[in-house]
Amino acid sequence: MYPIIDIIEYSQYSYHIVGCPPEFELAALGIWEGIQNGQVCDKENQNCEQVQSLEPQTLTSWKQKIYCVKYDKTAQWRNGNQCQKLYKECSQYICVKQQFECPITDLQTIHQQGDIQFGKTQYKIIRDYKHTPLLYFNISSSSTCLNFLQQPQFKSQQFYPLSRIPEMGCDEYGDYNNITKSLDSALVKDVLKENKIPLDKLIHFDDYLQNSDQYQLQVLRGIKLNQIDQCKNLNSDIFNDSSKKSFRITKIMRRNNLPLIIGCITLILFSILTIKFHNNKYLSFINKRITIIVNLCTLIIMIVTLIYTSLFLYDVLASNGLQQINDNLDAFISNQCINIEGILIALDRIHQYSFKIYNSNLSLIYAAFVGSIIYLVVQFFLYIIQYISSNTQEICQNPWNSRINYEIRY
Repeated sequence: MYPIIDIIEYSQYSYHIVGCPPEFELAALGIWEGIQNGQVCDKENQNCEQVQSLEPQTLTSWKQKIYCVKYDKTAQWRNGNQCQKLYKECSQYICVKQQFECPITDLQTIHQQGDIQFGKTQYKIIRDYKHTPLLYFNISSSSTCLNFLQQPQFKSQQFYPLSRIPEMGCDEYGDYNNITKSLDSALVKDVLKENKIPLDKLIHFDDYLQNSDQYQLQVLRGIKLNQIDQCKNLNSDIFNDSSKKSFRITKIMRRNNLPLIIGCITLILFSILTIKFHNNKYLSFINKRITIIVNLCTLIIMIVTLIYTSLFLYDVLASNGLQQINDNLDAFISNQCINIEGILIALDRIHQYSFKIYNSNLSLIYAAFVGSIIYLVVQFFLYIIQYISSNTQEICQNPWNSRINYEIRY
């Protein structure tokens, strides 16, 4: 996400005339999640009617005001690093180009004319070194849930039955309360009507929504890392890296299982067949061509296994491999580098998953890697020995020829 560096307010009338200035864009204040197609009844489970689905809609108006925001899309999050050339340090968390203003880090309530107004409250724009920048607005009944598939409860604890994401409260991961600032509040009905949500199509909507139910207009800032040495030295990209490498390794394992299984079945069946028909003097179907085909198939399977196990071991054991990333993630969690409990819980789930991915399979994959190398080396030397010792200078011969000829003579 990009930091906000400026905000301008307009009345709905003036905005429709002039629009947002250059480099500004219409602020998305929130999302109404829409409703599903279905049947809804009143609270007494009577007067049921069919309701057509409505798609999610962006909320852009708040108490007859529309806001334009300017984002710094060239800003760079420091992640413990120094600012690059032509960039200046705006805080411990972000760098911006030298010609740009530092991002907004807070909106402070004042009792006189301010820089921006939300509802009846005036706010002064603050840019300081100690805080993370503001990132985006949100309209919700209370602090936004970490799980984006859930919404916090209204005061009445009611919700419309056909809502795509009903206001049933947050799960164990909690919400973004620590990084959320509430700017203003308004009745849910008023906010939806102002943003042209067709409430007349929401049958029995009034039965499920109380007059006490309100929306809050909120602004959320970037997450602040604890400023201890163990946290400063950790790059926040480890979260994405851990997930990406875990999924990549899972794919490698799934692809590697198939050639391993096919290879084992092929070798076992071929061994059983050759042993079973070894003493059959009329044996003629196991000829040189079949021997070559089986050897080539096994060779290909071993090479594929070697490639996939090499990718697995590289992704796990390399300097920036999953094992190192997981150790960093463990340090990040144990030192509580983020003061949001729900995020630490989620990161711990990622940590446990990634650890399970490589730890439970590492010895097996390593054995497959070494085994495929040993097989290829032994097979290569056997081919060379057979080629040198053969009178016909051939790599693959029919091993039954001499036995059959012997039995025919005697």
